Amino acid sequence: MMTYRLASAIAVILALFAIAPATQAAGKILATVNGVEIRDGIIQMTQQLEQMTDEQRKQYTDNIVAIAINQELLYQAAVAKELDKDPGYLVELENKRMIQQNRENAMFVNLYEQSIPELSTDGDEISTEEIETEYQKHKKSLAPRSREQAEPIIRDMLASMQRQVVYPDWVTSVVTKNRVKVNGKPLDAALFADAIKYNLGSETGPQKKETLLALSSAIIQLAGLQLPGDLTARDAADTAAFCEGLASVTLSIGPTELKLGDVPFLDSALINPHQLGIFFLSLVKSHSVRNQAMSKGFDNTPEYKDKMAMIANQTIGSLEQRVLARFFLERSVEITDAEIDEFYEEYGDRDQFYRLSLQPNSDELVRERIAMTLRHKKIQETRMDVLKELRAAATIENL
Repeated sequence: MMTYRLASAIAVILALFAIAPATQAAGKILATVNGVEIRDGIIQMTQQLEQMTDEQRKQYTDNIVAIAINQELLYQAAVAKELDKDPGYLVELENKRMIQQNRENAMFVNLYEQSIPELSTDGDEISTEEIETEYQKHKKSLAPRSREQAEPIIRDMLASMQRQVVYPDWVTSVVTKNRVKVNGKPLDAALFADAIKYNLGSETGPQKKETLLALSSAIIQLAGLQLPGDLTARDAADTAAFCEGLASVTLSIGPTELKLGDVPFLDSALINPHQLGIFFLSLVKSHSVRNQAMSKGFDNTPEYKDKMAMIANQTIGSLEQRVLARFFLERSVEITDAEIDEFYEEYGDRDQFYRLSLQPNSDELVRERIAMTLRHKKIQETRMDVLKELRAAATIENL
């Protein structure tokens, strides 16, 4: 059976300021936790920080140091219990690493697309007559906004519609420049052109689903696999064999080679051929655009470097530290079968949990999803008590 990679990424997002990872910290020592130094390199000067008063800057710094201390306390406690060697942690770390890489790739592609002139639709070219027509058409849903108040909304909507018109052709031109192969066997580029036309643009109709089914069927056939009758029956031998076979497939997109089993969210697409088609289309589209961006040196532009540095600096500590700290908290709480049963009875929408688990025939996964919900709630309730206990036993110096 395949390893599930559905856990969401853990991040501390501070919208106004850039926070550098502790592993990059340098400079003045702000605090120590059992001898481990926390330096002012975790705080990078930004325009917003420069505009603060001395008192505001001190309060901000104190808050960040407090977060860093808590992070270090949890990390040290986890290492003391040798949780850093726990197989569950190592699997979780790999999942988070892949999710982080996927997020960074998505950001890279998005930023590159924003730099393409033909895809830039700021709405300035939209006439007042067009806005008036749309306002009258949607006046009821825009109420109680006045015509002037609704104009920015309408302008953005029309700009988005304009982008939808040109976007499919642009993506198709990019994708067709990247030869796609499944285990070394070429895939018909026309399949992507049709899928892009009806799924990434404004076109509608039955072709939307049909093009995705055609795409997933072609890839499955080239992979030499047989689609089982029920993809959700994970315990069935034919479904298990299909999942394992698909995970071993190598998808080549131009110069990029991907092992499907290493791609985040493959498991969530293994519901039906339609979802698989969406997964394949998204994968090929994003990597084709990335290949073009890399060939043009977009990764070396100041705009991209600044944006990615800001994103990278919005977390405190390394990925390993953050995941291990969370893993320690998860291990500090226990969820019983009785609690799961009670929760299920109280919120007995069986279909809801089936949808959340993405596996309609698996009671085990439904209970697992409920346990995750309860564990998250307990962690929020007990986190401060755990930290209070760790602080009491630690030697902490604020300098």
